[in-house]
Amino acid sequence: MARFVRAVLQSAMVPVHERGSAVTVQLSNETPRALRQALGRDEPFTGRFDLPLQEGEVYLGRTSPMVEGLAGWTLDQALDPLARDARPVASRCGVISTSSVKARTTLVLARFRYHLRVAGPVGETMLCEEIMPLAFVGAAANPQWLCAEESERLLSAKPEQNIIKTAIDQQVGLLVEALNSIQQALEAVAGERAAAQLRAHERVRDAARTKGRITIEPVLPVDILGAYILLPRH
Repeated sequence: MARFVRAVLQSAMVPVHERGSAVTVQLSNETPRALRQALGRDEPFTGRFDLPLQEGEVYLGRTSPMVEGLAGWTLDQALDPLARDARPVASRCGVISTSSVKARTTLVLARFRYHLRVAGPVGETMLCEEIMPLAFVGAAANPQWLCAEESERLLSAKPEQNIIKTAIDQQVGLLVEALNSIQQALEAVAGERAAAQLRAHERVRDAARTKGRITIEPVLPVDILGAYILLPRH
């Protein structure tokens, strides 16, 4: 949570000063109005990510209205062109050059949805979902998926080298052309994830001695929330 808040405010060019475990956020008239509205503040404030708080401090934990507002503003920056500032802090696609990869790598943020059905006299169907990063190398039609830990690690990859605009445009064009193939490849992953979720639910139900057969089926197509190209730094 602390890393998210710091990263977003830094990207929005909002000065953040840290003293111990407390952070002071220097809001001003130069801070985007939409961001100030999301935070519910126009003036500088001091907050803390853990309890207890000192006098005058605000809580910046996961359930904080300020953090929820910041998360909503960040999503708007990525998803809503009308809400996007001149220098958006988030995007649904992008290209970076980084030493975190040794070969051209595609990183997608995918949302998997499932129908969980419980058999019995009173049948029940629930819609469940999970969001996870998935990275692969090679062609989108035949992706070589990286492990979950490596995909998670690549979320923290940082741009380390400038890329000329023509190269960015070319890579984004290739990425957009590959989205249909990526989505088809994700259908197989959705089946595997549904099977893994079913095994996990069955273990819990067996441990709790809960009766009733359950099934979990993926809802297709898989939602691609974000797609990014990571190029190896030369």
